[in-house]
Amino acid sequence: GLIQSIRESWQHLVTLESVIVLLALFGAYYLANSITRPIRRLVHQAKDVAGGHYDKTVVITESNELGQLANEFNLMQQAVLEREKAITHRALHDPLTEMPNRNFLIQQAESGLVTPDSALSLFHIDIQRTKAINDTLGYELGNSLIREVGERLRSLPDLKSCVHLGADEFVLLVAGNDDESIEGWHKRIAELMDTPLDCSRIQLHIQLTMGVSRSPDDANNIHQLLQYADTALSHAKAARKQIQSYQAEMDADLADRLSLVNELKTAIVTNQLQLFYQPKLDLKSDKIHQLEALVRWQHPERGMIPPDAFISIAEQTGLIDSLTHWVVDEAASQYQRWSEKGLDLTIAVNISAENLKNANFPQELKGVWQRYNLPDHAISLEVTESAVVSDPESAVAMLCEIRDTGIKLSIDDYGTGYSSLSYLKKFPIDRLKIDRSFVIEIEKNEEDRAIVRAIIDLAHTLNISVIAEGVESEAQAYLLHVMGCNEIQGYFVSRPIIAAQVESFVKVDARKLQGINERDKALR
Repeated sequence: GLIQSIRESWQHLVTLESVIVLLALFGAYYLANSITRPIRRLVHQAKDVAGGHYDKTVVITESNELGQLANEFNLMQQAVLEREKAITHRALHDPLTEMPNRNFLIQQAESGLVTPDSALSLFHIDIQRTKAINDTLGYELGNSLIREVGERLRSLPDLKSCVHLGADEFVLLVAGNDDESIEGWHKRIAELMDTPLDCSRIQLHIQLTMGVSRSPDDANNIHQLLQYADTALSHAKAARKQIQSYQAEMDADLADRLSLVNELKTAIVTNQLQLFYQPKLDLKSDKIHQLEALVRWQHPERGMIPPDAFISIAEQTGLIDSLTHWVVDEAASQYQRWSEKGLDLTIAVNISAENLKNANFPQELKGVWQRYNLPDHAISLEVTESAVVSDPESAVAMLCEIRDTGIKLSIDDYGTGYSSLSYLKKFPIDRLKIDRSFVIEIEKNEEDRAIVRAIIDLAHTLNISVIAEGVESEAQAYLLHVMGCNEIQGYFVSRPIIAAQVESFVKVDARKLQGINERDKALR
């Protein structure tokens, strides 16, 4: 009986324990599921956010820590969404004008705006004189000008696209690619800019330069259209034109120019450059005391390249200091060789406005004088009036520093830089060269004669010697002689010659003024 009773009790206990275990397991499962369900939702939502899907939120009604975590997660998701919107907007818009930018235009074009058969024109527009405005009136005013131009361009009706590339450049994409359409758009844009920008101190007249490419005539993809319009814009600036349409030969010119950029540095190092010398005639003594050094590039394949083709390249690519140093050094070496033969000829060397921005330039010049043991008068420097006028204060300071080393200075092309006469007395110069444009018509044009006479008289009053360039006839030389001009330079005296010809040229009495002296005697 006892064993039987224990066996029955044991069975009941096992059954009860089994029920308790099952209930415990079920309770644990229910509790775990209630805890992990919102966590799984959070994990799923995190994966959606990572995949860039921000349109769903996690809804958890519990007010415990999980509910708070879900609420914070939703707030974080909204913040990420706002931040991504801001980043996307900034990637597609310019911060100054808040206009669409290049990325936006490319995105538009690639989504179907530009197709192989779409008749479109792309205008690359540049605001003129922004650097001068920034330098003289301040960047805030310059920025206001850019924003105003952007607002006006955006107001044009029927635009396919209007974007701000950055700085002072904009792009318009418009329907139509024939000459009439382009001229019509050019006229509308110009009329839109007619009204000056009112500022507190000044009225700014808005001037634009435009380069135009056409689809599909020039290209049928946005990248090439932008490139070709930019090429056309560069040519418009160089030619001082308001608008220029792209032409295929422009690429050949650009490729040639880029090739020269790469080859110029090699030319300086490998002595492909050569100096020619143009004599200057002293009108009082009828002798040659000075020459101007003119650099030429003897290219191994292209032959002789004139300075106009590579000087601007040197200035734009930072090679002008190396080029000027080569010219000064070669002129110093040539002076020394002539001096050993008994010839004392001052050599004038042209320098660039870019050289005057080099703080070490005076010391570099001083180094050349010391290396060749030159007298002060051996080499003089000529700088164009326009180079000085572009930044007169810093230019005058630099020229004064050069003059203090004993080097003589001349202003070249005087009369073309529109400088104030008050600057002339500030320039630390010894000579002034009258531009050829005033000399060429001096026989027939009374106004040119009056200008030349006034310049000579003013210079002499300031104790400055005067040279006239571009003299091609005896009649011109005679008039300049009568007006009191000190020296003349031009084909009447001599064309530029190589160093080997200079010695024989100056040793022979040229008697260029024989006819002039005979005229003087006859008048007496």
